[in-house]
Amino acid sequence: LAQALKTALATVLRDAAQTKPLALRFVAFDLHAHTKSTSRIEAIRAVLGQLAPHLAAHGFTLLSNVGAIAPEEQRGVVRTNCLDCLNRTNMVQAAIGLRVAGEQLKALHVAGVSPVDLRSIEAGGGAGVEKALQEALQRLWSETGNVVSVQYTGTANLSRGSGIAEGSGRKGIVERSMGFVEKSVKIANRYMQEQFLEDARQSATESLLGIDRRLPRSRSAASSSSVHDAEALDGSIRIFAGTWNVNGKPASEADLAAWLDCTSAGEAPEVVALGFQEFVDLNAQNLLREDAGKRRECQVRVESALKRIYGESFVLVMSEQLVGLLLLVLVRPSAASAVTHVFADSVKTGFGGAAGNKGAVAVRLGLFGCELCVINAHLPAGHSHADERNADHAEVLRGLRTSFAAARHGPFCGPLEHDLCVWLGDLNYRLELPNDEVRARISKGNWKSLHQFDQLLMAQASCQAFVGFQEGELSFQPTYKYDAGTNRYDTSEKQRVPSWCDRVLWSGSDAASVALEAYLSCQAVLVSDHKPVAALLS
Repeated sequence: LAQALKTALATVLRDAAQTKPLALRFVAFDLHAHTKSTSRIEAIRAVLGQLAPHLAAHGFTLLSNVGAIAPEEQRGVVRTNCLDCLNRTNMVQAAIGLRVAGEQLKALHVAGVSPVDLRSIEAGGGAGVEKALQEALQRLWSETGNVVSVQYTGTANLSRGSGIAEGSGRKGIVERSMGFVEKSVKIANRYMQEQFLEDARQSATESLLGIDRRLPRSRSAASSSSVHDAEALDGSIRIFAGTWNVNGKPASEADLAAWLDCTSAGEAPEVVALGFQEFVDLNAQNLLREDAGKRRECQVRVESALKRIYGESFVLVMSEQLVGLLLLVLVRPSAASAVTHVFADSVKTGFGGAAGNKGAVAVRLGLFGCELCVINAHLPAGHSHADERNADHAEVLRGLRTSFAAARHGPFCGPLEHDLCVWLGDLNYRLELPNDEVRARISKGNWKSLHQFDQLLMAQASCQAFVGFQEGELSFQPTYKYDAGTNRYDTSEKQRVPSWCDRVLWSGSDAASVALEAYLSCQAVLVSDHKPVAALLS
């Protein structure tokens, strides 16, 4: 893989230089291979030997209030990347820093300073200013390496210091044992981080290698081009927001296509946000381990269905999963370059917040200068548990507000402070009316007469939950509970009361400008005991 990356980068630079002169140089160096046959010090010396002409050409910044010392201007930078090891990157950067800093002090005519000799580091030597410089820079790079390592892997650096002279001295048995224990703990933590939090980084690597396609620009990029793109859209963004409790059944491409096309949107929407509940069976195994394979399979089928409907290859912005909850947010290719500041998180509410069988997942992003937030929730079931649903709604908002504020590339405002916050999911609110009466009214198509008995509408009216949220009129029949594979309401022994469990609502600081183009259920999809619901917003 390293050789393939080296060849690919060299080829790109060579081809680019044929059309336009580049002030960019690529140096490939296998530090790992060199350290097998020699010491780290000698390997670093070899790296610096290859970089010497570039470092000399780059120069360094030098300002002095001493008239005899001419100012210098830095003319270049060195970016160091290692495909699989943070320590090597940090080690090379530290060596470059030591070398250039020594040259800076020498240019200032500081007494006793020469270009930093790496052998003096190995020996723990150096004298006067040179030694102080070495110690300060090694401490700087040690702290920098720890910060980067924590962000990337969840643990501090496995080595200490710059790593240049590591392993050059013998340690006692107690010191070696303590070091082994400390390193083992860090490796275990890193393994957990890599196993359970590595999906996004793996996708980024696959994108670099051309295996997968992701957003064509950085999520943290500034939105300077977004204004121009928004003008091309006449300021209008269309969002397809859908929710579906699949009851642990895999959603086929045909069913997904029927759902995605049920609004007859015509032109493709800029954003497609799909929330699944009970995406996997809520058993003990799935509570402890997410199935990334199923998530990717679902993503592929969604993308294929969208391509079939609109003839465009939608781009996945983010997928976020919490046990049976899955949220996919995709954008139209023409909108992908306008996506910025993507962040995702989840809130567990099951068993008092200890389990993810209930809760919510959320994705927030910037698009054409607008701040959007999408929440997919699965609230507590049970006809008589409306109070628990109301409480979980509040808990989800509290949890997301906290995580958004603490986001690494944030802080971001709370969900309801976004320009638009779409809340969808199996909210599980029921109808407060006898089963026979509900079914009789449904059979006559008299759905509007059921609205006054809907627990969610009642909670909003009494300011107990979803205050300030808007929703389209429930002009479709209740979406739960059906005999799977049919359009027949529950005939089991439990005879559950048909209800509008599956909903799409919206709020936000700019919610007043939102127009609802469609809000309906997809009765043609039969695989689950819930019907999928879709809303088309602009």
